[in-house]
Amino acid sequence: RSRPSVGKSYWMLVESKSSAWGLSFDQPGVPPIAQLLGIGWDHEITPRVSFNAFAKWIDDDYNTSRKDEFFDFGLGLDYAWRPWLTAGVYYGEIERDSTDNRFDYEDKYIGIRLFSDLRTLLKGRGSRVEPESFRYPEAGSR
Repeated sequence: RSRPSVGKSYWMLVESKSSAWGLSFDQPGVPPIAQLLGIGWDHEITPRVSFNAFAKWIDDDYNTSRKDEFFDFGLGLDYAWRPWLTAGVYYGEIERDSTDNRFDYEDKYIGIRLFSDLRTLLKGRGSRVEPESFRYPEAGSR
């Protein structure tokens, strides 16, 4: 992940609705209709260290009388070892509230993560790494 100048913050808001978010392991054959709303914040503390936070709410509505709501939030700290390699630690909490009490739960989690952007590593080596159709638009062009 390339890093901006020190002190920059980035916000992200995500909203999504899907009727086939994947398989339901709790109720096989009954995929939920899911709605997600999330927000994330990433703030650079130094050129190599960034702090991030997120929160998301997910509403799963099954084609039965069951309905689940998830609330998940967390914090993380990342260190950019190289422009193409970032490692971090994170902590989060999740709560699931279901109309079927067997599926209610609360959990806390901690972990490590590794991000890699090989486009940055391979950039400028004289050969095109990816097809033209995969290129990102230049700033200001359409």
